[in-house]
Amino acid sequence: MPNLGMTIEHLLKRTKTLKQTGMALRGVTRKAVARPIVNSVRGLQNYDRYFIVVEDETDCSKPFQRRSPSFMQIRMLCNGERLSDYARNIEGLLKNWLSIQIYIAKGLALLHSNGLVHGDIRCVNILISDSRPYIINFQHGFTLKDATYTDLDFMPENNNYAPELDYAAGFTNGLNSDSIIQTIFEKKHILEEIDEVFARSLSAEALFKRFVAVNAPEQVLQKYGFCSDMWSLGYELYTLYKRMISSSYVVNSSFYRQCHRDQMRILGGLLHPDPRQRLTADMLLTELFTIKMDFNE
Repeated sequence: MPNLGMTIEHLLKRTKTLKQTGMALRGVTRKAVARPIVNSVRGLQNYDRYFIVVEDETDCSKPFQRRSPSFMQIRMLCNGERLSDYARNIEGLLKNWLSIQIYIAKGLALLHSNGLVHGDIRCVNILISDSRPYIINFQHGFTLKDATYTDLDFMPENNNYAPELDYAAGFTNGLNSDSIIQTIFEKKHILEEIDEVFARSLSAEALFKRFVAVNAPEQVLQKYGFCSDMWSLGYELYTLYKRMISSSYVVNSSFYRQCHRDQMRILGGLLHPDPRQRLTADMLLTELFTIKMDFNE
């Protein structure tokens, strides 16, 4: 009988080591990607409205040799700055906040409707050029039909990483369901925070247990892989918005007075513990366009 506590600690230690050496993914692991998606992204109609693709297909053919495109490579194609840097200008961020969310959602809707998942949605992978966002860095992307769950990383300390991916990863390493869920809710602190911030009839843990009760680990990636993009986006937007509303400039703005409640409802929908109830990219677009139509600047 394996020592589950020791096994979990071993997995966490291994993941920490991988992160320190730059080998760990924020999305799916390298082995989980059956084929690179950069050419698939380039084949999408009007893909350059939402994405900047620098990687070559040949660069992605050997998973453990993948390289992220350098920022200078991207800057050569499009003058801009990462969303994480752009967000330092609170006034500029607020001015374009709705449109930034809308364009990101459009990009994800295009990917997901074609069976593609980005796999690493973070502020550093969103470039702002002329006040418009572009999703970059597709080295961790995968297709839903080819994805395999057996090599997912167990990263419960990573708030950006959807809890259902941790669940599948833990299961494939021989851990039992109760131990996995306990570790996820001990380590992934955003789950405790969303219980406090977003009013729901059930706790995040109860909602998540409902999901895992009817979904086998091997189903998670192929059935709900696109939902992991939405969780990651939700976490990044939530982090940015928390910073925004700590500013008196934002709190005194017409956006805050008119749209704060709706914005928080959207963030809660993106950060839903049950991926079946999480906002999809299309649903997010509907919500954002509704806010935009009703907003009087």
